[in-house]
Amino acid sequence: MLDNEPADPAGRAFASALDLLEITERFNHEFKPFRPFVISIGIASGQIHAGALGGGDFFDLTVIGRAVNLAARLETASRTLAVDIAMDDATFEQLHTTLEFSDFPSVALKGIPEPVRIRGWNRSDTD
Repeated sequence: MLDNEPADPAGRAFASALDLLEITERFNHEFKPFRPFVISIGIASGQIHAGALGGGDFFDLTVIGRAVNLAARLETASRTLAVDIAMDDATFEQLHTTLEFSDFPSVALKGIPEPVRIRGWNRSDTD
C-alpha cells in the first residue's frame, strides 16, 4: 500500500469507469461516428508493481501484477457476459453502492489459476 493511497480505491475505480462510459456515450451522440464506439471495462484490485521501462528514445510507464492481468481478463469476460463493467467479487465487496449488479457464478479465466466470481453492471439497467 502506498503512503498516499487514496481512500476507497474500488469506489474511485468504479466512478472512473462510469465516467468513461459517459464520455463514450457523449462522443457517440455528438460526433455520430460511422460505427459507434463501444467499450467494456474490467475492474480488479490487489497488489501491483508500477514503474518505468526503457531509456534513451523509448520510455514508458507500466503496471504489472495479478490484479492487472485479472482486470484485463474481466474486460474480455464483460463482452461475453454482455455487461459494461465486470469486476471480481473481492473488489465488489469493497464497493459501497446502491446500484444493482448481476452476480455470475465463478468462471475460469485464462491465466488466472483459480475460478473468479464476477459481478457485472450495465448502464442500460439504470435508464
